[in-house]
Amino acid sequence: MLKRFPALILLLALLFCVTAHAAEPCLVVHLPEGPFEAGENFTVTVDLTGNPGILNIQFTLSFDRERMECTDMKIGELLAAQAMASAVNPYAKSGAKLASVATDIIEGDGQVAVYHFRAKEKLSDFHFSLEKIDLGNQNRENIDVIVTGGGGTDTASGKSDADTASAKSGTDAASGKPDTDTASTKPDTDAASGKSETSAAVSGGDAQPLFTDIAGTWAESYIRAAAKQNLFQGYPDGTFRPDNHLTRVQFMMVLWNLAGRPAVPDETPFKDMGGQIQNFRHAVAWAYAKGYVNGTSPDTFSPGEPLTRQAAVKILFAYNGSKRGTEVMITSVYDDIFSDSGRISAWAKDAMYWAVYQKIISGTSPSTLDPGGTVTRAQLAAMMVRYAERFPR
Repeated sequence: MLKRFPALILLLALLFCVTAHAAEPCLVVHLPEGPFEAGENFTVTVDLTGNPGILNIQFTLSFDRERMECTDMKIGELLAAQAMASAVNPYAKSGAKLASVATDIIEGDGQVAVYHFRAKEKLSDFHFSLEKIDLGNQNRENIDVIVTGGGGTDTASGKSDADTASAKSGTDAASGKPDTDTASTKPDTDAASGKSETSAAVSGGDAQPLFTDIAGTWAESYIRAAAKQNLFQGYPDGTFRPDNHLTRVQFMMVLWNLAGRPAVPDETPFKDMGGQIQNFRHAVAWAYAKGYVNGTSPDTFSPGEPLTRQAAVKILFAYNGSKRGTEVMITSVYDDIFSDSGRISAWAKDAMYWAVYQKIISGTSPSTLDPGGTVTRAQLAAMMVRYAERFPR
């Protein structure tokens, strides 16, 4: 009977949300039935009811990180079906963050977030709160929202980031156990790379080149796909050297390969390209003529200079036409999610967030992009394969 009582409380809270506040949207925090032993997994979900029609939703689920950890976080079915752009970060210091925006009104009630947790110690009672709540109507004006959960009902306003509403549970409320405790945000020990100075074009066809040093690495499938698409080839000793850093001229070669090696101008203003192989000179001349890349001075290209992640993304963004999309509406969300967003150069921010939104990069960790880090061959292989899949020629 004691375990049924919290579920009854949640039911009464839901009825309160539907009846007494029927005219207002309501965020319902569904808490699981405890207690939980150390190492045990459990799920928390958040639903939106009384939805008047919204264009954006944002909130943070706060919890005690000393007692539990969020191992996974996903957008709920309501937002997955209707939102144009969504971002989640289960690892932020303030809690697990969610933001979604749409170009058309998000209609109806339903689940907006699913969180998987693991107990760090025995949990006989636990507490969650929704903070920094922001719901926007069709005019993108903030609207009030009620928040309720297993421990009672509080009112929060979507008009202020300081507004907070809480849900508390002991042997509380209702929800199922997670199907998995694997984090959904995949780090960018998957992202980008280039072409070795000793390499030549890889022949097409179904046969995939076999490199002696890629088996079992995170980027193996990307490297094979990139080589099959004639973007890369390995070194004469049969290696790919996935962790080698990439230079500016090597990336120009990869980009030229991606474009199908189009015709190039006769010359460039760069006086430091004379010692480069002919194909490298062609690739630089083409990229410079197209405006995808500039020199490091009016007459130097610095071909051997290491290429940073943000510089690689900026060049690929330019190749794609520098077209911004829906991601501009969640720039502030990305700023909040990535702890090193302040290290992104102003000239690269649009490109970096475009690449995140298009899933061309995902970060060196769930909360970092490492914009100034040097791109590896494995990382660029992944980046170029993703780009080719997202924007096929």
